[in-house]
Amino acid sequence: MVSKERWKIIVLYDGWCGLCTGVANKWSKLDWFSLIEFRSFRDHYEKEHVALSELSAEMHARLKSNFQYVKGFDAFWLMAKRTPVLWLFLPLFYILKASRLGEWAYKKIAKKRKIVPDSLCNDGTCERKQPF
Repeated sequence: MVSKERWKIIVLYDGWCGLCTGVANKWSKLDWFSLIEFRSFRDHYEKEHVALSELSAEMHARLKSNFQYVKGFDAFWLMAKRTPVLWLFLPLFYILKASRLGEWAYKKIAKKRKIVPDSLCNDGTCERKQPF
């Protein structure tokens, strides 16, 4: 029997990003085999071996057993391979990965995300500064 420990991954996402937090929360419900551990890098970056500037630019993932990271759409790909409900879509995700269209789309979305520091949030409400 193969140990599931070797398949576990850690995903470092931006806990100050509402979109990122929402995706992590929803995805964790699809993680039927408990193979994905989501961590906000805002709480854990000093324990990781990646620069804060890199973590704030893109989601990172690694096997739980080592510190070899993938980022962006490659992290998404790693997550999808561990999520049975998405296995039907793996051929499409593979095409997006191989063609680099997945990475292009990931970067477009990542650049537009909204960041709200925890210091602006109290009692479940957050102040969002409007752009001028």
